[in-house]
Amino acid sequence: MKLQSRFYVVLEEAEAFIWRETAKSYAIKGNIYWQRILQRLDWEEKERENAYTKALKRLEEGI
Repeated sequence: MKLQSRFYVVLEEAEAFIWRETAKSYAIKGNIYWQRILQRLDWEEKERENAYTKALKRLEEGI
């Protein structure tokens, strides 16, 4: 996120990025443990996006 001339990083987003990139690197090598973590991260991201979309719809309906 950029405010004025400074950039800010949301801690949760940075952490999710690091987890995803780590999981990808090990999953590509065939590590089943990391493949499952990557699947879980994908599922959580979809759930967050769905919740965000629903919240926006409710907000728009309320206006």
